[in-house]
Amino acid sequence: MTAPSDVQSDDRTGSPGLPVRPPGPPVRLALIVLGLAMVVFVGGIVGLALSSSSPSTTAAPAPLRTAAGDPVPAVAAKPLLKPMLQPGQPPADVVQALALPQGSAAVPNSLLDQTISNYDQQMTFSSPLSQGAVVAFFHNQLRSQGWSNFSQGPPAAAELAPAGSVEVLAQHPGSDGYYWEVGVVVLPTRFTSGSATGTTHFELRLFLVSNQ
Repeated sequence: MTAPSDVQSDDRTGSPGLPVRPPGPPVRLALIVLGLAMVVFVGGIVGLALSSSSPSTTAAPAPLRTAAGDPVPAVAAKPLLKPMLQPGQPPADVVQALALPQGSAAVPNSLLDQTISNYDQQMTFSSPLSQGAVVAFFHNQLRSQGWSNFSQGPPAAAELAPAGSVEVLAQHPGSDGYYWEVGVVVLPTRFTSGSATGTTHFELRLFLVSNQ
């Protein structure tokens, strides 16, 4: 009997053999494809690691400059003003235009919220500087950061401040279309018994000017 065309006969026995598997792709070609897949996989992992570890390209904020001629270094006020800040108020450009003398510290629980219809917040800070040095700092630094319409002298509400207090007032246009005013009332320096160094407290009030 003739063996089917897809089955080989065993010449020694004449009995039908096992079916023969059709030839597949060469082993070398399969290895090349596998190697390319590994290269792509490893390259993807390396690229992901590099992208996650690379530094952000976001531009850093411009450094804060101390007013020319002022011996007291200026520091950004925003970190210490956080209890006063509300979403969108004051606008970022007004907050960035505020600086405090280096060494200032917020007095705990001193936030005074006077907001009725427009923003009006106040906090008290302490400084190891003398009263004169604190007044001079705000006079020079506010001018150098774009504040205008200055006035300096006894506080408007003198009856609420200790005798000898000095107030510095200034205005700044905000990106929200309004003018913002800052008032800094610097109290006389206090000296503790037996100490040559004193502490000066100042009250910083920031509010929106509604009539402009």
